[in-house]
Amino acid sequence: MLVEGIEQKEALEGFIKFTGEEIIMGHNVNFDINFIYDKCKTYLDYYLKNDFVDTMRIAKNILPNVRNYKLGTLADYFKVDYRNAHRGLTDVEITYEVYNKMKELAKK
Repeated sequence: MLVEGIEQKEALEGFIKFTGEEIIMGHNVNFDINFIYDKCKTYLDYYLKNDFVDTMRIAKNILPNVRNYKLGTLADYFKVDYRNAHRGLTDVEITYEVYNKMKELAKK
């Protein structure tokens, strides 16, 4: 995939265009977002200002008795289909479903 992929600068430009000023959500995104911030500055001289929501942080706050906070563990806990995980779009869908389940739980 990397051989046929696009250059980092082009990927970052596409990411910025896609996200606009929206909130970025991800599982353990607190870790990943720092790489994106750094690469935006390096390749585009651009400061990414988007806020973000980290579903792992939310889980740590509302699910103190879960054995760990991996996405697969949370998907299992909430009965979210985890098949085909570790593929971009599938992980997005799993994260979104887990987020919604935690949101429902937090309302109770």
